[in-house]
Amino acid sequence: MVKEGDLCPHQDFVHFSRPTNEEYQQILEQRKSATGLYEELREDGQLKEKIKNHPFFLTPLSNLESIYANIEYYIAILVFLADAAEDISEQHLEVIGDPKVQIPEMTPYWMEQVLDFYLFQASNDFVNANEHQKSIVQKLRDNSAIEHRRISLAPDHGLNKLLASSVSKLDSIVSIVGLEQEQLSEKLRLVILTDYIRKEFLGTNAESPKQLNKIGVVSIFEKLRRDEQLSRKLGILTGSLIVIPATALEAFNELAARQKLTDAKVKALEIDERYFELKVESSWKEKAVQLITELFQNGDIEVLVGTKALLGEGWDAPRINSLILASFVGSFVLSNQMRGRAIRAVRDQKEKTGNIWHLVCIDPEAIDGGQDLKLLQRRFRTFVGLTNDSPARITDGIYRLGLGDFFNGTAEIAEANRKMVALASSRATLTNAWKGAIRDGSELCEAIRIPYPKERNYEADKTFWYKGTIRFAALTMLMGMSECALYYFFRFGKLLKSYQGLTIAAMLVLGLTGVTFAGKSYRTLKMYIGHRDISKDVYKIADALLVSLRELNYIKTSRTKLELTVNVDPAGVISCDVRGCERYEENIFLKAMSELLGPVANPRYIIIRKSKAFNILDQRDYHNVPEILGTSKKQATLFAMNWTRMVGTCSLIFTRNLEGRKVLLAARLQALSANFVTEPQRMHEWR
Repeated sequence: MVKEGDLCPHQDFVHFSRPTNEEYQQILEQRKSATGLYEELREDGQLKEKIKNHPFFLTPLSNLESIYANIEYYIAILVFLADAAEDISEQHLEVIGDPKVQIPEMTPYWMEQVLDFYLFQASNDFVNANEHQKSIVQKLRDNSAIEHRRISLAPDHGLNKLLASSVSKLDSIVSIVGLEQEQLSEKLRLVILTDYIRKEFLGTNAESPKQLNKIGVVSIFEKLRRDEQLSRKLGILTGSLIVIPATALEAFNELAARQKLTDAKVKALEIDERYFELKVESSWKEKAVQLITELFQNGDIEVLVGTKALLGEGWDAPRINSLILASFVGSFVLSNQMRGRAIRAVRDQKEKTGNIWHLVCIDPEAIDGGQDLKLLQRRFRTFVGLTNDSPARITDGIYRLGLGDFFNGTAEIAEANRKMVALASSRATLTNAWKGAIRDGSELCEAIRIPYPKERNYEADKTFWYKGTIRFAALTMLMGMSECALYYFFRFGKLLKSYQGLTIAAMLVLGLTGVTFAGKSYRTLKMYIGHRDISKDVYKIADALLVSLRELNYIKTSRTKLELTVNVDPAGVISCDVRGCERYEENIFLKAMSELLGPVANPRYIIIRKSKAFNILDQRDYHNVPEILGTSKKQATLFAMNWTRMVGTCSLIFTRNLEGRKVLLAARLQALSANFVTEPQRMHEWR
């Protein structure tokens, strides 16, 4: 649509803020409360006794079928009791089928599973537990940790609304309006959309203005009105409140007369006579919206604040060139509709570009930025636009903005905002960036994206593992050579018998040091090999899947026409797609690939991937056989044969019997403890 001129060149930007001191104290208190509840339940002796005496833990070998039908709860029980220093007997290792299994660490998630099992799923299995169960449910209710039998003990549970509606976003809005006003001057056509009107903030006393402690149309208007550096051409447009600047009054009267709205009444605001409120009559509300829209289109109003309910869907003002989404309620579809207001092309404004601003309040206690950022990341999966690297590409997801992953520090937030401001100030380059990105492709392809774990840094990890492996291996060799030299020195240096004790001590020290470095070398080598496999074997896995889907006629396009692509970007994000086939065939492949590379769930068949890296380390990884290939043994076997031929040695396991359930349990446990567990995501990219 940009190529055809239906949409103008545009870009999304994010402006970050930190909670106010009052909001931050609320966050700390809420976290303290959630952590206190979690720790209280974790130390609940009666809960421990009840869980410890459940048949799953007491006699696991006699309850295999039930355990394997409730794998998640069984794992939760083991995690809970291991955390309580209970001995995990050999019977459980036999149930799991892996004596070297690592029980995951206790977290609020596992406590949620234990409580769900104890309170709801298997409540009748626990003798004389009714009163205790009721007391726990009441505790959860008192702490707002349960809703419709859904338990949440996460420290950040409930922070979504607090962060999304943070008053700190008012300062972000002021900064953005100031920036866009500086860039566009009288050409500015900026709309700010939010959820609520908050008419109570429309004050009457200029000398003691009301404190703005909630986000809404009026509080945003007031924040901008009180800043003397910003445009005076400021207006409000909602279903029940319309405000226009005094400078637009003459133009409004002319338009009203033309529309024969002779009964339109305007009144100066008590708090500021530079603005007038329009008394809206229900009989001509629709015409009033048209009038204000025309004032905005003509430039009599440069900054318009409104509700998404009125302006979010169906409202047409194509001259918008800046949009601030201060809305925190609504679906992904509505988000796209709101965003679409600013990116429509204008036939007589060939130079038009659109900036869309998203507001995020960062949780200072969360290394990943917190719930508000997570919500935006989910919404960005539906937004296709330019990347901020060079040359620019067209894709979806928040990765394209190049923001990085760590957002809880003041300096990091300031740097991210500085970067966004610099990019938003470069409207002149936006058109050329879109032209170049469009020229570099021919169609919007769908692919899957496998993100690198957010708490890790791809380049730093790769360098560390590689250098660490080499360094520790070299030191191990050096220690060995030194010890060997000392041995022969001691054996043949008979003239230096007085140094015998010193030599033996030195040999012991060097020997112990060598063992230490050998261990570190082994561990870093193992991590480096794991990194190597995940980044370089995806192509072979995808090829084996593609061949299998073709042989089973799920994909009918000739292999010679199919183009399979796997890329790894500088952040460690792997993307995979297939081109040259029908769209439905592409969807089949991507769905199957997502299942194959995703965390082990509950498939009918599992592939156990076996390899011997560098002939040193035995590796065993588990993969879901995609649902489409797991419907029959014949299909799953064909896939396993192609895997063996194209990827490497593997075993195919049917998980719907006791032996297979044991393997599935071991696979789930390994996945929970793995270094690389990521959920593949569908993505779009112009190629």
